[in-house]
Amino acid sequence: AEVPPAKAPPPGVKTKGNLPVMTESELAAQDQAREDCVQECVDSRAMEARGADAITADCRRECEEKIPVSQVEVVPDAPPDIEN
Repeated sequence: AEVPPAKAPPPGVKTKGNLPVMTESELAAQDQAREDCVQECVDSRAMEARGADAITADCRRECEEKIPVSQVEVVPDAPPDIEN
């Protein structure tokens, strides 16, 4: 059954229940994708005559725009079986 989306709180307000829910592995995969993005970006720009820190900072900013770091409610990968 589809769960209707929770009513949105005022802008900027995050409460448990209105956050997007991600499992621990989804969150880890997103973090990994962001890190891979940063690494590829840094590698592709390594020839620039700029400090590695500046390039890394630019890449991290670009990758965080592509794969935003958002506040989420993290749930375990396998929810415990509460039936028994």
